[in-house]
Amino acid sequence: MTREEFALLPQQEAAGILCTTVRSLERWRIQGRGPPFVRVGRRALYRATDLERWLASRTFHSTSEADAAK
Repeated sequence: MTREEFALLPQQEAAGILCTTVRSLERWRIQGRGPPFVRVGRRALYRATDLERWLASRTFHSTSEADAAK
């Protein structure tokens, strides 16, 4: 693994990449439906590679395909 694959992003940066809010990331963590995260002390941090994989798993070609995946 490269050094970039181990780089940990703070919530604010992860939220920006995902075009959402920090509050949404917090809710997703509680619900267990957001991207994987790393707990370091009290902080929740994100690997860029995990964010990319999580986004890729939510990529669809049509709304009906997305609805079927729910």
